[in-house]
Amino acid sequence: MSDFVFQWPAALALLLLTLPLIALLRYARQQRLAVIQTMGGQRPTHRRLRDILRVLAFVALVLALARPGYAPRMESTSRTGRDVVFALDVSRSMLAQDVSPSRLEVAKQGIRDALEQFTNQRVGLIVYGGSASILCPLTHDYAFARYMLEQAHPRSVDFGGTTIQSAIEKAVDQVFIAGREEVQDLIILTDGEDNGSHFENALDRLKQSAVDTLLIGIGDPNTGSPIPITDEKGDTTFLAQNGSTVYTQLDDEALRALAAGSTRIQYLPVGTTPFNLGKLYQDYAQDLPVDANDNENGIRIYQEAAPYLLILALLLLVSPSAGEPTACKSDKQHSYCAHSTQSHHTKCLPPPPPSSPRLVRLSKATKTAISKPPTPNSAKSTTTPATTTPHRACLRPFNSTAASA
Repeated sequence: MSDFVFQWPAALALLLLTLPLIALLRYARQQRLAVIQTMGGQRPTHRRLRDILRVLAFVALVLALARPGYAPRMESTSRTGRDVVFALDVSRSMLAQDVSPSRLEVAKQGIRDALEQFTNQRVGLIVYGGSASILCPLTHDYAFARYMLEQAHPRSVDFGGTTIQSAIEKAVDQVFIAGREEVQDLIILTDGEDNGSHFENALDRLKQSAVDTLLIGIGDPNTGSPIPITDEKGDTTFLAQNGSTVYTQLDDEALRALAAGSTRIQYLPVGTTPFNLGKLYQDYAQDLPVDANDNENGIRIYQEAAPYLLILALLLLVSPSAGEPTACKSDKQHSYCAHSTQSHHTKCLPPPPPSSPRLVRLSKATKTAISKPPTPNSAKSTTTPATTTPHRACLRPFNSTAASA
């Protein structure tokens, strides 16, 4: 795996907004320039640089949102616990109602109780009848295990009797993980009725894999119970064979014989009494060894680079070059500003020419007028000396109303 990754790569799609942002800033710059030129001003000096900094800040924010990571390290997620696989009998005999509401529902409730008390155990689920099927592989996701448990029913597997041997072989061959011997448990919930299993072969598989087994016997061992069958119309009848109703009971003798064949099998006949499978398993496994699991599945933790990008984006936004530029400057090398007191707008004027003495050729009429003495009328008039108006940054515009008055 690479030493640099984006942990939220989907956020990089926001970079597609960069081009529209550039187009928007360019359009806004052109509009500002048109307004300034209409008022007689000149083009700002660093407006383009400000827009570039804004675009770079946006890119930095998007990259930070994508959570770039570097310098990865592995963090162990190992948990100390045993692997527990539930083998649930879903044959039609489990529909018997000698326990309420049925043997199957009581067995499923027992698995729910166990999941409520599990913490570090890794769990799996197998259903079996005429054949075995894996509903849930080994996982720490108890919510998923509960969901798959709700999907368990007699139609989950092929009809045709019950074979505990198929459940054991499925668990040993396809669910339990090699190398974790002595920390694997198989919990079988059944009424004991079995057709065609070879218990010797099943016992050999359990012994070779060092799998400990807990047998839970559910049902009345003394009195048979009919098997209700519900058809597509919702009508309930009882399973019959050759015109006679079929009755089922807990095959306690067969399960005891199976448990007697191996020291790794413990049989608990709960019968028709309520039980808490979580408490039963806790008592069963309290002296069994535990081991760490998931050692090979550590989590790769990356150093976060997003804070550095956020700081860069902030600096780009508050940079002095990104501020509002000055439309006019009062330097001699630049334009001068004249603010109208009535229209409150700024008009940029060219700098005045340097003041230097100039020689002016006078006409004869002008010379004659200057040489003549002043007339009485002209003496009465008030001569206003010509004054040189100094250059100021702000000039009051000519008021035509006042002049006419």
